[in-house]
Amino acid sequence: MPNIYNTWNDEGWKDPIITETFDPDRTTLTLEFVSKSDDKKVTIKSDDKKVTIRTKENYQKILDYMEMEKDYTLRDICELIGVKETRAKQLLSELSDYIEYVGKNRSRRYRRIRKG
Repeated sequence: MPNIYNTWNDEGWKDPIITETFDPDRTTLTLEFVSKSDDKKVTIKSDDKKVTIRTKENYQKILDYMEMEKDYTLRDICELIGVKETRAKQLLSELSDYIEYVGKNRSRRYRRIRKG
């Protein structure tokens, strides 16, 4: 459940709603793909993947922020785009053509590389 709440929060969608009913006993989880500000998220197709505009903006922020051949921590990226570590890791992994990992686990750093 925490992962669901974290993902919905990271994406800016309305909070999940849990309702309980009795006779028969039932718990229902309602997940809406609608932003908290009531603006529907726009999804675009990019390289055979559905990518939200916010995700594309985050990709661009990361790439604009990172200087070539300089190392950055996960915390640097989280603070830059205002997301939690799990979401930042996902975004960085999706930018693998532009970013490489340096080190392992806790000491991992991210470095912008030249494509091609």
